[in-house]
Amino acid sequence: IWYKTDAWDDGAAFQYTIDGINWDWVGQVNTGTNWYNDWGISALSYFGDDEGWTNQSYGWLQAHHNLVFLAGQPFVKFRFIFAAGISDVDEGFAFDAFRIFQPPYMSFISAEAFHSDTTETAQGKEAANILGVRITTSGRTSPISLNALHFSPTGSTLPHTDISRSRVFGTELNPVFATWAQFDDAAFSPDSLSFEGDWQLEEGDNYFWLAYDVASDAIPGNRLDASVDSIVVGDTLRSVINPDPTGSRLILEAMAGEYIIDLNGSGDYLSFNEAVADLILRGVKDTVLFRVKPG
Repeated sequence: IWYKTDAWDDGAAFQYTIDGINWDWVGQVNTGTNWYNDWGISALSYFGDDEGWTNQSYGWLQAHHNLVFLAGQPFVKFRFIFAAGISDVDEGFAFDAFRIFQPPYMSFISAEAFHSDTTETAQGKEAANILGVRITTSGRTSPISLNALHFSPTGSTLPHTDISRSRVFGTELNPVFATWAQFDDAAFSPDSLSFEGDWQLEEGDNYFWLAYDVASDAIPGNRLDASVDSIVVGDTLRSVINPDPTGSRLILEAMAGEYIIDLNGSGDYLSFNEAVADLILRGVKDTVLFRVKPG
């Protein structure tokens, strides 16, 4: 595709119909490769939506979008639409090829372990991020699944004392740790941590995270870590790149008792912000009192 239009006034989009009467948009902004670059295109809104290609492509682009949602339909038509306002003139929109094809079958490319957080954690912390696993796939047809992850608490000082629970979370293609979707939950064993499930993978980099619940009586100064023993993807045992990456997390003591905030440096903290940041990091195990020195 190629386009050079009056930005946000004029634009193009790609539509489909399954009855020859009602037309709908294929996709939304960024749901495919080079697929629509903006919304709020006023002229397109007369067709029922305002997302599409507008402004400039700065040369020819290959645009791709998954059409699996139309699989099995006995009748499908496609069309490009272009809409323009009455003010300002530019060159418009062009395409020189259109092809529908079966995308390649999904295949496993690699798996790699990594640390995304080696900052301190604290006694009683739930779901402390310990180790990430990135699983890379190619292709979309017949998706494969993550079936099992096996870890060891390698590098942890006293795992049987400091860890009360272990879980694995998935964040799909998002490389940021989060706990909104759980792959599996395992009772902690000081020797091995095994998680099994059936998580369908997406094309690209899929992210999974081993997390520990830190025991409330974990020993301050000890460290938490892990390594990947094995991984099963698509019912096949796979090798892991860098299964034991460098890094670990230091356990801090949860807060309790009285602390002094003194701008002059003779207390525990120089400011309220510093004290609150430490409180959020370490949590509490008993009453915490902050006293502020004058000045």
